[in-house]
Amino acid sequence: MLQLTVAPWYHNADYTRALILKQTMVNVSKTQFGQELRKKAWQRFYKLVKRSPSEETFVKNLAALFTSSEITMIEKRIAIPLLLTRGLSYREIRRAIDVSPATISFVKHQFTKRPELARKHSSS
Repeated sequence: MLQLTVAPWYHNADYTRALILKQTMVNVSKTQFGQELRKKAWQRFYKLVKRSPSEETFVKNLAALFTSSEITMIEKRIAIPLLLTRGLSYREIRRAIDVSPATISFVKHQFTKRPELARKHSSS
């Protein structure tokens, strides 16, 4: 089985324990909110990313904002294009990071689309 390599400071006992305890799917409400609030939320997130002076600080900021399940979900989605470029098949990726073929396909196609064709969020 393929093992993903992450920065050594990121893999500590507390983080690993949290992942073991919380390996559940993230539940997201289908309720939409206004476009203006959505825009402000993304601007705030961008500022958080932009002001992180190091990768370690960025990850700590994410850990303060997201649950361990949400971070795991983000990590898996970020890893999919890396594994695809290594030539792994959908089956190998599924086994390595426990994602569905539909998730692999979705992420793959998002990275191969032209920017203007990217999926848009509906506004309320």
